[in-house]
Amino acid sequence: MCGIAGPSGPTGLFDEMIALWETATVFTALVVLHTIWFRVRRPRTEMRALLWLFSAGLGLLLVSLETSRWASAASDAPSESGRPLVLTSFLLYLALAVCYIAVYQGFTVVGPSAKILMLVASHPASVLTYAELRRALTDNELILPRLNDLVSAGLVTFDGTHYRLRPRGALLAEIAAAYRALLRKGFGG
Repeated sequence: MCGIAGPSGPTGLFDEMIALWETATVFTALVVLHTIWFRVRRPRTEMRALLWLFSAGLGLLLVSLETSRWASAASDAPSESGRPLVLTSFLLYLALAVCYIAVYQGFTVVGPSAKILMLVASHPASVLTYAELRRALTDNELILPRLNDLVSAGLVTFDGTHYRLRPRGALLAEIAAAYRALLRKGFGG
């Protein structure tokens, strides 16, 4: 088992902890940066901005890990499982970034179920009648925002009368249909 070296530099388990710390620090800094950036000036294409931000973060992480390795006496020390620390940190960062982007997208697009929950919660004693829900949940609340999202993402065009799928939209529709068929799910909510 690897021990912790003295003043000459970290080795073994201590190297792994430093690599994990650097990964967590870079990821947390990017989440904070993302929050500030999107509050100050929300980009037109949020997904592209997030992908750019986390790609830049990957570069920052790799530079940080290499700097630590140069400063360390054990620059080529693999982790106890035999995998290089840089690969472990890279995979951890990638997993965190993908999960964060997926969760972010899930929370920014408020679906019908979330709208109903927020509406009921916003009323006194969290009670609402069906008639009150019907009045509050109009096409402008549920359908129009989704259509506008599809148009702004370039998946659909609108000519004032008709919505038409663009090639990217058709591809995504085919992928979604194939995935739902694979899972034996219908087209319900």
